[in-house]
Amino acid sequence: MNKLPKPSVSSKPLNRFVYLFLAVLMLSISTISVFPQKAAAGYFTSRKLQMSNSSAAVSATTTYAITFTPVVANADAVIIDFCTTAIIGSTCTAPTGLDVKTGVTYAFSGGTGFNATNYANDATNSTANRSVVLNNIGTKTTLTLAAQTITINNVQNPTSTGTFYARIYSFNTGAGTVGATTYASTAYSSATSLGAKVVDYGVTAQSVVDTVTINAVVQEVLTFCIGGTASGTNSACPTNTSVTLSLGTGSPRVVGSTSNSAAVSQPFIPISPGPYTDTTQALYSYIETNALSGVVINIKVVGNANNSTCSGLFNTLSPYTCTFRSAADNSLANTSLTSSNSAQYGALGILVQPQYGVGANTFGTLSASGSYNSTGYYLGTTANITGATGTGETIMSSTGPVYQKTSAITFGAIAGAATTAGSYTNVFGFIATGTF
Repeated sequence: MNKLPKPSVSSKPLNRFVYLFLAVLMLSISTISVFPQKAAAGYFTSRKLQMSNSSAAVSATTTYAITFTPVVANADAVIIDFCTTAIIGSTCTAPTGLDVKTGVTYAFSGGTGFNATNYANDATNSTANRSVVLNNIGTKTTLTLAAQTITINNVQNPTSTGTFYARIYSFNTGAGTVGATTYASTAYSSATSLGAKVVDYGVTAQSVVDTVTINAVVQEVLTFCIGGTASGTNSACPTNTSVTLSLGTGSPRVVGSTSNSAAVSQPFIPISPGPYTDTTQALYSYIETNALSGVVINIKVVGNANNSTCSGLFNTLSPYTCTFRSAADNSLANTSLTSSNSAQYGALGILVQPQYGVGANTFGTLSASGSYNSTGYYLGTTANITGATGTGETIMSSTGPVYQKTSAITFGAIAGAATTAGSYTNVFGFIATGTF
């Protein structure tokens, strides 16, 4: 009997399948090696950098208060890199002129154990644009899940105006001993991978700008500016940035001691948008920000070499006496300025009108704050609106992002019955701070 022929099996399809499988396997292995995985780390839920002075190229007297809220509770060291860009993992270029190392001092506040007893600046690993804080003294502790604040005194601001960023990292040094510095000199191990010891990280933004008197544009924090004429639209800064606000009425303008007398002695600045009719001059602010937790706008006395501690207006001649005091220092609150509370001293106040005079924008709400939230004139005490390291007093604020907000600020003054004759002046600055 004839045998059936055995079926012929070709090895070529099988070989092709094996080669294809090996190629896919090699590609998968290659893909895994090309894209390193980012180390597990949290993102600070809230962070901000508050400056006591937003001017460029000032002497090394500025205070930086950096506040952040951890989400992972096992960090015992903090690095803050001050950079011209915000992207975590990218090269950090220092803002020109910034110095957070030379002659600075530190203070700590926040959660349990975050204090000068347990934490200190690591001067060895700090640089002109890097601040390193380490749990290297006292009892070994880690950061709690509460807002922590690192205050750096005697900082030299950048010498150029513009935005800069603070990249904040917290670490677990992992050494298990007090004084460990084994996290070395970088906050991340490469441009694409956070180091294994990073616990939390985040970024906040700030700006340095020119401080100005009442009659100048001040580009403070974020998009913030001041001028004498509203732009008439929602999307532009005020114009007429060289405006001078002169108090009183008549020619020349004169401040009087009663609001019911002749025009030359009317005590108010007769400008719109205040309650009086002269519309030749005005002062407006414009702000927009994407700060998640809102923005505050503060007023602060800048003064000059003759007097930097007057809460109101001081005489332009020696001895530069502070003859017009702020409404609060004159014991006036939310006043219509119909009379001074003192025969000797006059009073100075401001009327704040948020979101004034242009088409309403529904994105976000900017409101007057505290005693400024009224239809009267007010200005805070010397303690609140003066001082080299203070941040001034809040006149407007929001609880979230605001977009294209124009507001009006009217300055008003009244003389006391026995206020001495003369010319008076002062210089004010405005500081806007967003919490991101």
